[in-house]
Amino acid sequence: MKFLIYISLFFFVKGSFAQSACYTASNSVAFNYNGHTYKLIKELKTWVNAATCAVSDGGYLVEINDVAEQTAVYNGIVASGISTNYHAVSDGGGSSYVWIGATDKNIEGTWLWDGNNDNVGTNFWNGQGQAGTGTGSVVGTNYINFGGKSTGTINEPDDYNSNQDCAGICLGSWPYGIAGEWNDLAASNTLYYVIEYNTVLSSIKETTEKLTVNAYPNPVSSQLSIEGSFMAIALYNTDGKRINIAIQKVDTNMMIDISHLPSGIYFLKCTDLENHQTTQKIIITNSEQK
Repeated sequence: MKFLIYISLFFFVKGSFAQSACYTASNSVAFNYNGHTYKLIKELKTWVNAATCAVSDGGYLVEINDVAEQTAVYNGIVASGISTNYHAVSDGGGSSYVWIGATDKNIEGTWLWDGNNDNVGTNFWNGQGQAGTGTGSVVGTNYINFGGKSTGTINEPDDYNSNQDCAGICLGSWPYGIAGEWNDLAASNTLYYVIEYNTVLSSIKETTEKLTVNAYPNPVSSQLSIEGSFMAIALYNTDGKRINIAIQKVDTNMMIDISHLPSGIYFLKCTDLENHQTTQKIIITNSEQK
C-alpha cells in the first residue's frame, strides 16, 4: 500500500504543491498517470538524498505496482529526452539508471517499496536472482521487473560486492537485463530519480491547460501536421535519443516530413514561450523503412 508519513502530508498541503528547495524546477519533468503525478528530477543524488527530497516535496520515490504503471513511468522517463548514457554506473554494467523506491537496505534480501525511507513498506521480493544466489522469489502476487524478466530468468537483484541495496530503472542494457528493467545498485551512486505524488498536482493541471498541441494524423506515415505556437519542438525515440528534428519558433501550424524514419513509437516534446512543456506519443507506420 502506498502512503505518506505525516511530515509528507504537511508539506503537501501547507506548501500548496509548491516546488521544494531540494531541486530546481527547470530540472523536473512532470507527467500524470492513473490519478497520480510523477516527476523525473534531473539532478544527481544518492538514493537516501533522493528519498529525503521526495518527502520534503510531498511525495516519495516511485512505487511501481503493475505493468501498466511500469510502462507509464518508463515512457515518462524516455519522453523527458534524457540520454540513455547520461551517467554510467560502474556496478550496474556501465549503464545509466534512474532511482525508484525499492530497497533492501534495512534487511538484506528483504525488498520493500520504501520511497520515503522510513524502513516500512510493501515487501514485494525476497532473496537474490540467478546472477546471485538464485534463491529469490516474488512475495505473493506483487509485481516485479528485475533484470532478466523479459527472458523468463530473473537475474537481479544479486547484491554485487555485497553492496547493492537500492534499485533503479535501467535506461540501456547490462549483462543481466534490458532497458526498462530494474537492477540493484549501491545506494551511494548519484542518479536522477522519480518522485510520485498520491494525487494529480494542481500546478501540472495549470500547465496542461496553458499548453496544448494538436499533432495529426497519428499514427502517421509521411507528413506530421502540428498546430500551435511553440518556442521549440523536438522528436525523441524510445531510447530517449533526440531524432534530427528540432525546430525553433513554431507559429500556428507546420508540417514535418517523417517519411525517412523507421516505424515505431516516438515522443514529440513541445515547449511554449512561457517554458511550459508537453509531450505527445507519436506512432510512425512507414512501410517503406525497414
